Amino acid sequence: MPVEVMLFTKKDCPNCPLAKKVVGEVLEEIGDRMLVKRFDLDDEEDFLTALQHQIMSTPSIVIGERLVCVGRAPTRGELVKAVEEAEKLV
Repeated sequence: MPVEVMLFTKKDCPNCPLAKKVVGEVLEEIGDRMLVKRFDLDDEEDFLTALQHQIMSTPSIVIGERLVCVGRAPTRGELVKAVEEAEKLV
């Protein structure tokens, strides 16, 4: 069962393009092990989802139910490690 990865971004966020790139690269690498859901905080519905997860800054990444990165893009290694840790909990 793939691990759910939630990526929260905003159009005017300077760090969000890199976060999207890193998530995309890791998805290509281990795609069958993760399910990525993207949320744009400029969209009202996605903003409400962010509030439910207590997201206050972008980019933010939630894996499973754990907030693993806030306000910056993770490295590929950080993201892969977080997915591996979440797999152990499933």
